[in-house]
Formats: sequence, C-alpha cells, structure tokens
Amino acid sequence: MTTVEVSTRLMPGVYADASMPVVHVQIGSEVLAVSELIERTVKEQVRVLAERKLQAQAAKRMLNRYYLSEENVREQTQQGAIHMPSDRAEREEQVNIEVAVKTAQEAFIRRSYLLIVDGQRMNKLDEKLTFQPGSKVTFLRLTPLVGG
Repeated sequence: MTTVEVSTRLMPGVYADASMPVVHVQIGSEVLAVSELIERTVKEQVRVLAERKLQAQAAKRMLNRYYLSEENVREQTQQGAIHMPSDRAEREEQVNIEVAVKTAQEAFIRRSYLLIVDGQRMNKLDEKLTFQPGSKVTFLRLTPLVGG
C-alpha cells in the first residue's frame, strides 16, 4: 500500500500561526482522480484534527482558512477586500465532512489554491494520478486579490 505525504501551506506571512498538520493518505496501487485525492486529504485532515482533540469550531476555522468557499469570496469582494473567513463559521457544532470536501474541490476549481503532486501542478479535477513510494503532495493556499 502506498502512503502519500500531503502538506497544506499558506503563502508566507498569511496566518502563519494556523498551520495544518501534514497528513498521510493511503492510496494503494490505484489510480486516483484529483477530486478523489482532495476528498481523501480533507477527510484525513478532519480525522487528524479530531484526533488532536481540536474543538470542532477551531477545526472548522482551520479548514476554512485553507479552502475559502465561493460564498466567502463573493461576500468579501463586495466589501473591497478578501481575507480569511470570519468567526461566523465557528458557531456550527460539527465539521460536516461532505461540505468540507465539496468546498475544497470548488476552491480548487476557482484556483484558490494550487495542488502540486511530485513537482507537477494539477489543473483539473478529473486528472488521473498514479503515485510512487515517496510521492509528495502540496496544497498551496493562494491569497486572492480584489479584481484579479
């Protein structure tokens, strides 16, 4: 079984105190679509955050910092600046894994973050990936700019 190391990073200087833990995703020998890699990664991130006994609100805030929803971007564009989500999202009791996965996949489509697999940038959810032992994956959260 192949295990892939996945790191999730923010651009330097952007909420550097909110680092997402490196996770290890079990792949096996199967070929995965980018969408499936995102799904497995988000599920593993939620599991690791829960294992660390991080409160649901703090876990949700951390996930939201990496995967801005379209609603967050739209609301903040109207305000003239795009920044990390407000604490409004923290009031929910549980992290809804299906919603978190969908938000992360939609953020990938909008190019809110780059997905780099073994040094290659992925561009489409349906791209197929085959992993080797030692493969590395990086989710790099970009800082959105108003008007760009």
